[in-house]
Amino acid sequence: MVTKISIATRAYNVEKYIRQCVNSVLNQTFTEFEYILMDNGSTDKTSEIIDELALIDSRIRVKRYKENSTSLSSIEILLDEACGEYIVLLDSDDWIEPEFFAKLYQMAKDHNADIAVGGTCFHKVNGEKTFRKIEKEMLLNSVDIPNYFPAIYNLFRPAWGKLFRKDLVKKAYVPTPSNIIYGGDTFFCMNMLEYADKVVISDKVLHNYRHHYASVSNKYNLNRILADKFLFYRAEKLMLKFGKIDGRIYSFLFSVYFSAIVETINVLMNSFLSLSEKLAELEIILKDTLTQNLFSLFKQEKQMLDFKSSIVKVIMAITGNIGTKEDLEILYSSLVSLGTGIEEFILENDIKKGIVNATMLCSCAKGDKREFIKELIRIMRNSKGSDVKDTWKVIKKLFKDNELLSWIDKAEFVCNYAEIILDIFGGEYTRAMNDIERVLVGNSDIVLEEDFLFLSLNISAMEKNVPLFIYLKKRQAVFWLNAKRYNQADEIIKDLEEMCPLDEDVINLKKYYAREVAW
Repeated sequence: MVTKISIATRAYNVEKYIRQCVNSVLNQTFTEFEYILMDNGSTDKTSEIIDELALIDSRIRVKRYKENSTSLSSIEILLDEACGEYIVLLDSDDWIEPEFFAKLYQMAKDHNADIAVGGTCFHKVNGEKTFRKIEKEMLLNSVDIPNYFPAIYNLFRPAWGKLFRKDLVKKAYVPTPSNIIYGGDTFFCMNMLEYADKVVISDKVLHNYRHHYASVSNKYNLNRILADKFLFYRAEKLMLKFGKIDGRIYSFLFSVYFSAIVETINVLMNSFLSLSEKLAELEIILKDTLTQNLFSLFKQEKQMLDFKSSIVKVIMAITGNIGTKEDLEILYSSLVSLGTGIEEFILENDIKKGIVNATMLCSCAKGDKREFIKELIRIMRNSKGSDVKDTWKVIKKLFKDNELLSWIDKAEFVCNYAEIILDIFGGEYTRAMNDIERVLVGNSDIVLEEDFLFLSLNISAMEKNVPLFIYLKKRQAVFWLNAKRYNQADEIIKDLEEMCPLDEDVINLKKYYAREVAW
């Protein structure tokens, strides 16, 4: 019998699943294959089941290893021993549909393709199923790969579910570097895509993946971020083969890297590492050049702002008992490296003194300066002494470039009229004027009235609210008269005479001014 396909499965302690896996191969409608079945030092009944199945079908070739080895490469064994024109990799807890070989082999031969790919069904333990597949069969020549790369990338993350021409694998295979702890399948597939002349993709679901409940590991490998970066640069290298990479592709590559570091940070923060070790590793991830480029590319996108905010929450959650100067410096450095502009408003010493909290930093991370100021005001209201002064300094920095607020020089004024000021800062001018009117109606004695009237006049003038502007001018005239600052009162009354000379209030103000000056 001619061997057209060689398939390999490496098994370790999978007695629950190995029979289904092997039978799915033996029951293929296409029969011209060999099956290299590797027992990788199993200690349960896996070995017995493999021996039993090998006795039933001569196409099975059993290879036995004494100890479980993570360095054992199924690909290298296939290259050394496989007789087939095409090779297939199948995980020991997965299985394939009966027409897997027939469908993919026929497609590969019809189109002289180096790689043939099928869709996958993901089976969760609760019975739920999801699918990774394309809607319409595709034939890609090498030059087509860049245009379709974002659409097909997920199909080429795993090595399973595919036929690879053995000659292609011999040409393109490179062992995954020893310091790369995961992503070996994706690295392998990127290498294959770089050298493949043709790729054919079926729209049929031909492979089944058993999706076990994911668990957050308490072990964190310090080389993990290297793997995230390694896969980015490998995909970039593949795209550069076809010439200059356009912005769409780079945006996609960075989105993949973004998802990777989110998962990496999640694993890091749930690990058993010490607080100092977590902070040190987080700083490395956030300050890496690739991560900084990611921040720049997606600077204002909601997903990135939410990510930065979540990192701030994580940092603040784990640093409640931070004590050492070194940890504090790393914490501050990590926050700054998020690229939020935090350093413009928050000093390292502010964090140490407890002025800064997670709510403030999350607002800053999201670029929501209104919420940032709101939290600062709340803190300032509840603080005393130097803490008030320090917080007020930060607020003044934030007001610096706002023409309507930059003149304010009293923390007390901000605390008393916080809602109005926050509305103005956020550009909610109509709401600010409504709040101003409520203050005017509800208070005969207005706190810091001079500043309040000045601010209110400016906002009403900018919004061209003439009735409110005139009312405020009248109120300002009364204020100056009561304060016996007659020169200022005179100027205001003259302005009012020009705007509304027949207004009864203006006429009475003029009379009142004349009596005060004469007296």
